[in-house]
Amino acid sequence: MRKSQLISINGMEKTLNDWSVVLNIPVSTLRARVKAGWTDDELIKPVVEKKWTEVFMLSELKAWIDNGEWKGPGDLKKRYPSLYIKIAKRMKMNVAFEKLGLNYQDYLTRKNVRPYGHWTKENTLIEFQQYLNEHGWKGVDSFREHDSGLASAVKDNFGVRGAFDALGLDYDRFAILPRPKVVENEENLLQIFHHYIQKHGFSISHLMKHDSWLYRRINRYGFNEAFKKLGLEQEYHKGYLKMTEEETLGSLKELIDKGEWQGCKHLQKCDPHLFESIRGKFGFQEAFAKLGLDYENYKYMERRNSQLIAN
Repeated sequence: MRKSQLISINGMEKTLNDWSVVLNIPVSTLRARVKAGWTDDELIKPVVEKKWTEVFMLSELKAWIDNGEWKGPGDLKKRYPSLYIKIAKRMKMNVAFEKLGLNYQDYLTRKNVRPYGHWTKENTLIEFQQYLNEHGWKGVDSFREHDSGLASAVKDNFGVRGAFDALGLDYDRFAILPRPKVVENEENLLQIFHHYIQKHGFSISHLMKHDSWLYRRINRYGFNEAFKKLGLEQEYHKGYLKMTEEETLGSLKELIDKGEWQGCKHLQKCDPHLFESIRGKFGFQEAFAKLGLDYENYKYMERRNSQLIAN
């Protein structure tokens, strides 16, 4: 949206810059409100500057809990990121609950949450072995869904295959639809990829979700090069990687809803096609505005997360 575009509020037309001066509301906030379809009364609602004192943080957290909004720290991070970050940085969430006279463990929505520092390599292997004994192995997605904490610990400490090796188990005997160990032969790899395209069409997100093994190898090989060798270079550029505006916004919303948004640089590294689609179609600020979100609250998420880890 151009800043010179006239915006009508309560029958009066002004540019966003002019309304920003009159209402004392940042242009970025006004733009996000307009994109989200706010009513005139909502548009002119003043921005209340929040002073992040300890009293204010605790009162906001208590109101969040009393109003029935609390659904776990992950949900708070997604829906009220500024409060989550301030609490996590200044006093930690369990301390904030203690100051409110509440037992933090009673408010955790996941029963498998472990205390800070629990995930040593030894504890990770013990619990992973217990998980295999009780549930067997049904693939990484099922494992992550059943116990995301343990799944993250396994990934960080060993990697899935490394954890099986550490337990003296052969991962290939457990793996769902195991692949041959060596398919680094270029011809075989391209045949598998071509068969996948013929059966499913091509979408980066679909390939990542349904065949991460193939995605990793083709990603290393180069998607452009793979399509070129298959004689599908023109099809690749014409439409295989094109995303509609609806698909682009849907993918961004799904990323945010899952709590996986960590900033533009992280997205560019992990999903370059979604990154380019957002940048080419909207720009990030406008894309967030179309989702009814203020980009400023999410802009430096990667930097904030690294600061939290450092602290």
